This record gives sequence, structure tokens and C-alpha cells, in this order.
Amino acid sequence: MNFSSHQIYFYLLLFGVCCGPIFTGYILGFSSPTIRDLTGILSVMQMSSFASMLYIGGTIGSLFIAYVMDKWGRKMSIAISAIPAIIGWIFIIWCSSFDIDVIKYVYYLYFARILGGISCGMNMACTTVYLVEISPAAWRGTFASLNQVGITVGIFLSYLIGKYFPYGHSAIVALLITIVLFFTGISIPESPRWLINQDSVTNARNSLRVLRSKTANIEQELNDIIVSNNESRKSEQQQQQQLSLSTIFTSKYQGKIFMIIQIMLLQQFSGINAFISYADIIFTKVLANYKFFKNFAMIIGLVQVIFTIIGMGFIDRFGRKSFLKVAGVIMGISLISMTLSLRVELGALIIVSMIAYIIGFSVGWGPIPVILCTEMLPQEARSLAGSVAVLTSWIGGYIVTSAFPFVNFMIGDGVVFVIFGLVCFYSVIFVERKVPETKGMSLECIPV
Repeated sequence: MNFSSHQIYFYLLLFGVCCGPIFTGYILGFSSPTIRDLTGILSVMQMSSFASMLYIGGTIGSLFIAYVMDKWGRKMSIAISAIPAIIGWIFIIWCSSFDIDVIKYVYYLYFARILGGISCGMNMACTTVYLVEISPAAWRGTFASLNQVGITVGIFLSYLIGKYFPYGHSAIVALLITIVLFFTGISIPESPRWLINQDSVTNARNSLRVLRSKTANIEQELNDIIVSNNESRKSEQQQQQQLSLSTIFTSKYQGKIFMIIQIMLLQQFSGINAFISYADIIFTKVLANYKFFKNFAMIIGLVQVIFTIIGMGFIDRFGRKSFLKVAGVIMGISLISMTLSLRVELGALIIVSMIAYIIGFSVGWGPIPVILCTEMLPQEARSLAGSVAVLTSWIGGYIVTSAFPFVNFMIGDGVVFVIFGLVCFYSVIFVERKVPETKGMSLECIPV
């Protein structure tokens, strides 16, 4: 297969942008092998705090990324999002290389983890918005799914490297990925839609020509973007209201914003973070005799990567709603099956249920919610929509991950998975009744 120079450039561009999601996945998975290495150095409470600091940082980063995206653009936001993480990884490498007082050691790790979380919170929003805005309508779902693919690849890499190397060496790999992300942000073309919003039509045309190839007919697409942007400005002037995180909840977009919050909460309360973080502990009693269980985390990570990639090819063919509904049913059945098989100690059924659950999440509730959240609102509100989506995701993830051990202890091993399963079944009803289909529609044609 022969690739043109433009195709090679475009694939390299996508790879560079995806270093952001890869980094995000890497830092999400980094805590598990790191906590193993630090056992005996940190207390149980300190190890728990080390893991949760990521969510605090993610919440902070998602609060101001909308301002950064609108002020300095999408590409510079991607570059800026890498800076806190670069500093954080240097701190972790330093902590792993020198003898440091334990108290200082703990606080340095906390600080590094918060910095990494800030980068994750920023990058999850700006990468998704960038991919949505540069992609052709027919391929937008596939392009935006690269965000989730990158996250799953990062999780798998962190498990793989963490299994065979100490956490300091793993941090060096993460640092290199983050440096690539920084230079990618500096060198990629800016989003044409952001440039139009800045009244830079010539630069938008040049950017679109780079993204679509020099021979592509870009004038119609450019004209659609200009018309949509002008209509949005008229609407904003009529409202006489500057959109911000505080005012968007009382603007004409409030219905869509509350829908975005519900979608992201349903994603988190489907139990994915609790499942990834605690499944090996819950199922150890039943699955300890299975040889593969020692590599359970890597197997789950690999399944996520494979089926997220498979799902990419079908999102634009069958639509967002169809995938979310089918995934919700698969996940709900799998979670309830997990609980029942745990009660009667059917190891084989637990394995099948776990894999089915991960497959359902990977093709549906993993990649699609963030895509929808950035598609459903026009240019002037898209940065804020991405920020709200990521903020909700981090808060929801923190609640689920923090509360799961206590709830699971109170109601019994695995019973909490039934609650997650019921949430998944409810998500099917919610998507059918409330969520619009955006498949194949240009961003300018999606109704507000």
C-alpha cells in the first residue's frame, strides 16, 4: 500500500495528538504498579491518597482549560497541557533516584500526582475538541474515538512496563511521551473553526488545506464554518451574555449542558473505574487458581485496546445512540452476571462476564460520551462543553473510586456491581429518550 506524503504527515499528526490520551491512560494505570513498588514505604492511607491526588488535579485542570482553549487556541492548549505533567514526571524520577526523607518523599509524590492530574484534566478536553473540529463529518466519530484508543493504549503500556520495571523507569517512559505531546502541540495546524472565530479566514483556509490535502475542495466546508460562526455571534449578541462556566448554566444551552452532565455521570457510575481498580482484589478468592490471574490487569488492558479500535470503525456507520444502547445492555447483564457468579464461585463465568463488560465499555460508553459532549454545542460553547464534560468525569470518577470500598464492605462482596448494572440499564432508556443522533452531520448542521 502506497501512502502519499500528505497521508504520512496526517497520520503522524494524529499520533502526536494521541500522545495526550496515551499519557492520560498511562498516568491512570501508573498508580497500580507504583503502589506495589512502594509497599512498605508508604502507609495504606498514603498509597490511597497517592492514587486519589490524580482526580484532584484533574478537577483543577478541567476548570480552566476552556479559558485556555478560547484564549490561545486548540493547538497551544495541547502544548500547555503537557507542561505540568513534564514537571511532575521529573519529580517522580527524582524521588525514585535519591534518598529523601520519607515525609518529603510522600509530599513530592502527591505534588507530582496533582500536576499529572492537571495535565490530564486539560488534555482530555482540548484533545477531544481538537479532533472533533478538524475531522470530516463522515469520519468524526472515528477520529474522536482516537482519544479513548489512546487512553486504553496508555493503560496497557503502564501495566506492561510497570510489571517488569520499577516505577522510576516507568516514569521516564511517561516523560518521553509527554515531551512528544508538547512539541506536537507547537507544530500541528490550528483548528480552522477556532481561527474563523478569531476572524482569521486566510489562516483557517490554509489550515483546512493542510488537514484536507492541497487538492481537496475546501471552500464549501470553509463557507459552512463561517456562516455557522456568524449565526452564533448574532445569537450571543442577542443574549447580551458572555459565556463562561457560571453563565452557561443559565444560557440557552442549559438543557444540553445538563444532558452532558448526565451522560458523563452515567459513564462513571457504570462502574468502570471501580472495576479496574478493585476487581483483582474482589475476585482473588475465586480466580486465584487461574494461572492467567497474575496478568489480569494486562489482559483487561489489552482487551480494552483491541475492542476500542474495533469500535472505531463502526461508530460512524451505525451511529452513537445504537452503540450506547447495545453497550449499556451488555454491561448491565455482565455486571449482574459477575455478582451471581461471585456468590456461587463460578470462576469461568466471572471471566466471561468481566471480558464482556470491558468489551461493552470499550465500544460504547468509553469513547462516545465525550464525542457527543463536544458535538452537541456550537463553536462558542464547545470549549465550555468539553470542560464541563471532563470536570464531571473527574468528579464522578473520584466519588465512585473513593466510595466503592466502603459500599462494597457494607453490602457484601460484588453486590455493588448490581447497582452499577442497574445504572447501565437506565442508561439505555436515557439514551433512547433524551440523546440526539449526530452521525454523519457536520458540526454546523447539528441542532442546538
